[in-house]
Amino acid sequence: MIRSSLSLLLLVAACAGRDAATLELADGRRVADLAVSDSTVLLLYDPSACFSCGTTLPDWVAYRLDHPDRVRLVLTGTPTPGEAALLRAGRVMVDGIAAGGRALTRGKGYRVSLLVAGREKWSGTAAPDALFPAFPISSR
Repeated sequence: MIRSSLSLLLLVAACAGRDAATLELADGRRVADLAVSDSTVLLLYDPSACFSCGTTLPDWVAYRLDHPDRVRLVLTGTPTPGEAALLRAGRVMVDGIAAGGRALTRGKGYRVSLLVAGREKWSGTAAPDALFPAFPISSR
């Protein structure tokens, strides 16, 4: 019992300290390679989770329309045909797939990470106006 609890604690500690920017994409690049501006928001999303159920993800998708260089969306797994259809219907632009991201989204289905100069400086579930108040979503 003690041994299994210690193993679980070590696994949780390792995942908690992981920098999302270092995740490897299915095409061999690193997530950090997707950052094209000094400050880029990385959205890690589990495609099996509800996209709009109490998340800030729809706000980020809208924000990306006005600020395309500031937001990147990476899935934590390959979507099923049904999930892919829902993403297309929502006009969600996917930048890559990083299976290693599942450990970072457990319990929520998504994670918002702020990458500065290609390194993760913050992570949580904040909306665009909390991270980029000087760059609001336009009223389209």
